[in-house]
Amino acid sequence: MAKRKKSRKNSRVVSRLVIALIIILVVVIGVLFALYYTGNLPESISAPIKTIIDSILSEIDPSTSNKKPTQNIIEPSGIAEGDLVVQFIDVGQGDCIYIRFPDGDEMLIDAGNASGSSGSSEYKDSMLSILDTLVTDDCIEHLMLTHCDKDHVSYMDEVIANFEVKKFYMPNVLAVPTSSEWATKINSLPSSKTSLFTDKDTVDTIAYAAFFYAALTEEDSTFVLNVGDFSITGEGYSLDFYCYDESEWENTHISTAEEKNAISPIGILNCHNKKIVLTGDSNEINEEYWIEHMKEDYGLSLLDCDVLKVGHHGSSTSTTTEFLNFIDCEYAVISCNEEGNTYIHPRQDTLDRIKAADCELYRTDMHGSVVLVVNASGLTFTTEHTPDSEAIWIGADKDAD
Repeated sequence: MAKRKKSRKNSRVVSRLVIALIIILVVVIGVLFALYYTGNLPESISAPIKTIIDSILSEIDPSTSNKKPTQNIIEPSGIAEGDLVVQFIDVGQGDCIYIRFPDGDEMLIDAGNASGSSGSSEYKDSMLSILDTLVTDDCIEHLMLTHCDKDHVSYMDEVIANFEVKKFYMPNVLAVPTSSEWATKINSLPSSKTSLFTDKDTVDTIAYAAFFYAALTEEDSTFVLNVGDFSITGEGYSLDFYCYDESEWENTHISTAEEKNAISPIGILNCHNKKIVLTGDSNEINEEYWIEHMKEDYGLSLLDCDVLKVGHHGSSTSTTTEFLNFIDCEYAVISCNEEGNTYIHPRQDTLDRIKAADCELYRTDMHGSVVLVVNASGLTFTTEHTPDSEAIWIGADKDAD
């Protein structure tokens, strides 16, 4: 009887130890996940944790993970010297736009994915593979970051590591990361460069810090802050960017998601008598500012354009009726993730406004990467996939219902 009691006692002790170990493990995992989502873990730790999180979420609910990206390189036929080529690269929830100007210079606008940090998302590999094919001389003349959000910036440091960049265009925002590892790197930058970023607001994410450090340490390159109006020009084309001026930067806070998106420049690419509107994550805040700027400072009541890169992935707070009426486009391209994504883009009300404006629509979640070629004969679109013509007009929020 004594032996049986002792055996039961030992069993209870073992059980309690197991329960205690499980509780400790759960707490440790919870703390690591919390540190990951707040951006306070070193890259060497955050990357494998991100892989584990994505694996767990995809098992629980496949709609929470990005769809598997295709590796197809689109090669439209008949591209000739002097053509303008614009490729809206499918990076899921994010933006990445490649431009080859008629004179051969190249530009990349944004390179990110909301669920990707450096080296942690499958979209990074497919994007770099596409760029390796497109950028044959390993040099990108112009690279622009429209604003600091992860789904626009998270692959930028990878691009800089793989290609020579001649000129950067970036927000007037200083990186002040909470990560001690990245804070040390940013603090090592010369004050002659960091002091140029004058806005009182700062961004503390690792993704932005990685880009910021890579850009300011790139050899033999220059950079321009996205302040005021400026142009990129060459023979037969111009790309005019309209940004907040110095006073607007001073009066603007970037404490909310909408305010962070509204610092995105609005660009007008003019080539072969066609105009392409580039928006980043522009929304109703800076769309209104831009329209007034065009009216008051340029005397325009209407800007007859052809193609619109829809702002903020088709968010309901972007692409207002007033904006659509002012630019009067025939085609629209939305860069967004597959249906059912957690950001619920694009929204049905936005799609309804685009449809009411009589635009033909392309979506990277359904068409895959979209290539636009512009020449003297006009413009043509080539896509990876041909989705159902009615399905492209169904918003992620309506589909979720």
